[in-house]
Amino acid sequence: MARACTVARSLNAASESGTLTEVAEALAQRMRIQLADLLTVDRVPGARIVLTPSGTDAEMIATWLAARDCKRPLCNIVVAPAEVGSGTVLAAGVRHFNSHTPHGGEVLAGDPVAQDLTSLVRLETIAVRGRDGALVSADEFDATTVETVRAAIARGERVLLHHVAHSKTGAHVPSADAVRRLVAEYGHDQISVVVDAAQGRLSRSRLREALSAGYIVLFTGSKFFGGPPFSGGLLLPPERHPDAMGAKSMPVGLGDYFTASELPVEWSRARKDLDDAPNVGLLVRWAAALSEMEAYYDLPVETRHDVLSGFEAVVSEVLGASPYLTLATVDPVLDTDQREHPLESRRTVFPFYVHASHEGPETSLSAKRLSRIHDWCNRAVADLVPGIDGHALDERFHLGQPVTVSAALGRAVLRIAIGAPLVVRLATDTEIGDTLVERLAWMRERLLCLRRKLEQLSEHYATAAGAEEEAA
Repeated sequence: MARACTVARSLNAASESGTLTEVAEALAQRMRIQLADLLTVDRVPGARIVLTPSGTDAEMIATWLAARDCKRPLCNIVVAPAEVGSGTVLAAGVRHFNSHTPHGGEVLAGDPVAQDLTSLVRLETIAVRGRDGALVSADEFDATTVETVRAAIARGERVLLHHVAHSKTGAHVPSADAVRRLVAEYGHDQISVVVDAAQGRLSRSRLREALSAGYIVLFTGSKFFGGPPFSGGLLLPPERHPDAMGAKSMPVGLGDYFTASELPVEWSRARKDLDDAPNVGLLVRWAAALSEMEAYYDLPVETRHDVLSGFEAVVSEVLGASPYLTLATVDPVLDTDQREHPLESRRTVFPFYVHASHEGPETSLSAKRLSRIHDWCNRAVADLVPGIDGHALDERFHLGQPVTVSAALGRAVLRIAIGAPLVVRLATDTEIGDTLVERLAWMRERLLCLRRKLEQLSEHYATAAGAEEEAA
């Protein structure tokens, strides 16, 4: 927060002195350099970074690059659409996904952002779950992906394939092997790959591997890293730069979303198509996000492993013991190499169903009720909800928002996750314990309190009063 305040003061002073554009340009460039260093992607020769207002906005840059010279239609394949950013499908089609653009303009969600580019794009989506909410098997998902890619190329379309590196509930789809095989079969001229790492739960070595393979990587400083929302970015290998892709000038409509200073300095042609007036809010948000990332990576890797391992074990124990909660089935962890891939060798997100004690996940609370519980978890509600343990009801907990896993059956899950700020706190905060063992014990007590609050809120909805409240 201190760094964000410093940046805000610097930008405010520059605005008053008439040097805002120059100061913002220098700040953005320093932030790209720092981010490349923190993520170690500066080890990939020629890699560059685009700062974007959000991870969703970044989709439009990826689509523009994949369209290359705009002489062929583009099939944009979005996987796990219900478990990525809510505006992803619209943005991937180069359509407005909100009623306001980052520059404050009022638009109609769903309308084209840039008609010429939008008209080239055909969207395909591949769901990661079946009608019952269960995850589709990896082999089945890969087979559907391969079939979809081959059909698109047979129609004469180029392809932009999304590879989700950790969805909201922990899915990684399609498999890395399936993506590699498709690229080897068709080449980078036919198929572009964007790795959706917006959750931030992908190790730095894997980010470098993706860039070295020629993939675009969508990234955010929020989610795992705990920076402010709307701090997005794209990591790009040299072969995915506009000149290398044969991309024409940036479509006019994208100027509603991006400014010149957000692009790498080498992208001179694209920068000329954008306004020089900077997005100062984006720079302030990224300043805060970079501070959180720096604190996380300053920790010894062994300490990060110990904290992540402790979280994984305690959540499974505490939530798994509740008759009101059922941990959802998720993909196994990707790797067992704790040093090279710490975030892929530990489960850091736990989706779970909430239901009455005598029921199972088949009759779990609806998304509407979970939204209310999600809100109540963030507030003191002992005076609003009748319960025995007033202390638990008055404690505040920040959970992941509900994710609908089966619209047909009305099934949804809440999520508990660990992010970089909590990892840092458990590793360093002596106010909650002198040793890591004591601090992990503190975390366990917090999780037990959360469980009690969730159980009482579930019991509230099992009563007639709760049902009447929802109906109202």
